[in-house]
Amino acid sequence: MRKKFTMLLTALLAFVGVAKAQYYVIESVGENITDLSALTEDSYVALYNVGKSKYIYEGTDHKLYMGTAAEAGAGHEYIWQVHKEGDTFLFTSASGRYFSTPLDSKDVYTVKSDNAAKDKFTITAHGEDNTKWLVKSSNANIYWDAQDARFVGWSGSGTNSRYEIRPVTVS
Repeated sequence: MRKKFTMLLTALLAFVGVAKAQYYVIESVGENITDLSALTEDSYVALYNVGKSKYIYEGTDHKLYMGTAAEAGAGHEYIWQVHKEGDTFLFTSASGRYFSTPLDSKDVYTVKSDNAAKDKFTITAHGEDNTKWLVKSSNANIYWDAQDARFVGWSGSGTNSRYEIRPVTVS
């Protein structure tokens, strides 16, 4: 009896472990938000770099990359869950890891929830029509920027620092 219980418990724990690791199923990706009130606690978004026409996504090495929807969706996660702390925002991936503080010209990674590099970001309108967003670290004076395939921190706030924040429906 004890052996059967142990086997059942092991199978249950294995199932729970698999369930936690599964990727989101994307039902739809909406249009760029034009009002930050759309970023509610636990909502899901895709972060689209306007200058590079690419999404930010988390690789299996927890490094952040830039890619098209096809590249970002091919075994990588590009859906981010929003968390709010006052007027700042935190973002987690399907792996449950948070965006880290970007360092000037350096690659950006995701980190565990207890990591001191877990960052909060301010988001402000960027552009004449206020339909694009500028995202800035609260831990450092660094903006999100983009290179062709890499996601890096950068102290500037130019063309490759403009983002669309697109709401996503997942299941």
